[in-house]
Amino acid sequence: TTRKNPRPALFPRYENGTTARFEQFVADFVGGATSSSGIFPSMPHWNIYHVFSMTGVLWELKRRFLSLGEDAAPRLTAYIPSLSDVDIEFPKLLMRSCSGLPPEVGNPFSLKVEHPSQYDEFGFYSAAKHTWSKQGATSRALCAIHALDYACFDSIPIPSVCQSVFFNQNFRDNLLRAASG
Repeated sequence: TTRKNPRPALFPRYENGTTARFEQFVADFVGGATSSSGIFPSMPHWNIYHVFSMTGVLWELKRRFLSLGEDAAPRLTAYIPSLSDVDIEFPKLLMRSCSGLPPEVGNPFSLKVEHPSQYDEFGFYSAAKHTWSKQGATSRALCAIHALDYACFDSIPIPSVCQSVFFNQNFRDNLLRAASG
């Protein structure tokens, strides 16, 4: 794949909601295909954050924050390892991590917010869950995409399929080669 002749994304050829579409989406992402829908690094990234590891998002945030100047850039020193009970856990995180906040900030959110994606209109989430349950090549690719998250954030449990990827000598050799090249 080169910038002059990018490989086109193939996942749109498959029907929405199918595991074949999700598996091809992951293959396209890992393979660096381009897309007009904004899901690959070569295009605008409004949607890529749904795929990129959290560590990848932090790199982008750091780049943007540094444009404010070193002294003005905020420090990212805390994280939530899961979105489960975010209405309770996020206020707790704020109270632990940000000194001087008024006590009411620690109260759970009372406003319930809905987002269209929670209805899985296109079957993407259910296809992803089904694909993950197979613990095959796509699951292993997702482990590789999120390897830095598991390395950097110690509160995230590492699934056994990912442990097998990370302990694989071939994966480690490729990772070291990529990091040094």
